[in-house]
Amino acid sequence: MASEEGRDTLNSLPSGTLFPPDKPRLEESGCPGNQTWMEGMEQKLACVPKGNPTPSLVCTWNGVIFDLQMPQKATQNHTGTYSCTATNQLGSASKDIALTVEELNEDILSIVVILIAALGIGIFTLALYFNYLPCKIERRKSPYRQTEENQEEGSQFAVQAETCNTHDMTVI
Repeated sequence: MASEEGRDTLNSLPSGTLFPPDKPRLEESGCPGNQTWMEGMEQKLACVPKGNPTPSLVCTWNGVIFDLQMPQKATQNHTGTYSCTATNQLGSASKDIALTVEELNEDILSIVVILIAALGIGIFTLALYFNYLPCKIERRKSPYRQTEENQEEGSQFAVQAETCNTHDMTVI
């Protein structure tokens, strides 16, 4: 037998609410109690409440409502404890979230940039090598190495050398 209070709660649910109705929950999987952001990166506080109907969520930090929809550029000022409350017609649930903002290690960033640059130079060098490889294999003369004495011979190699000087990066 259902109590009068339970019946009133069920009657207050919006139409179309899937059953069974469920009180709000802030589970660790959807709302971790410890979160870490990297300084300077765009971040959002990760907290997704569960319940039926879907609970609304409000998080505060130092007594001020924190915007959960808008990504924030992480700074050391964001470090602290956030209090989140999920609410629906069946009740509410609260949870504190400890947020830590870590400094971006500039040494690691420098190493990554250097590695990417070196990789790019290596790929470019290989592409040039394989582009001009057919010229070396067939022992063709490039036009800039020809002397005035070989003008006649140069005209016959001009057509062949033209294919060696293309920059389409394909291997023939």
